[in-house]
Amino acid sequence: MKQSSMGLLSSLVLVAALSACGEKAPQPQAKQHFVKPPEQVLAVLEAGAEVDINSPSVSRFRSLLDSVSARCINSRDEITSSLIEIQTVLEQKGVNITLSELLERINTNMSDLPPEQRVDFDKVAASFHGLASTPPATAN
Repeated sequence: MKQSSMGLLSSLVLVAALSACGEKAPQPQAKQHFVKPPEQVLAVLEAGAEVDINSPSVSRFRSLLDSVSARCINSRDEITSSLIEIQTVLEQKGVNITLSELLERINTNMSDLPPEQRVDFDKVAASFHGLASTPPATAN
């Protein structure tokens, strides 16, 4: 799928996938939750089509989210939302990276943390925004 259409699809699916929890109108600080499990949302976005909850791609995202969320103070929904946002920003800046590749890189970089250390996912993931601002290497 082309980058521009994938970005549009990501935005549309994200808007469709987000739903406020509870019966009350969401407050300004209210958390948004996905209608589907976060690992399935990521698999659907990456595939650009509906993905069954039992598919290997959903299982892979589940495993990566398990690993990352175990070391973060954030919920799986928050991690998923941030990941989608980062991938969208990178895509807009011309960095072609899939959600699974991005989550795998973040997970790999977090593997050096002590097991008992829990961090804010947004702070860890912020370093990946740098991919968008790093100029490409030029040949001399």
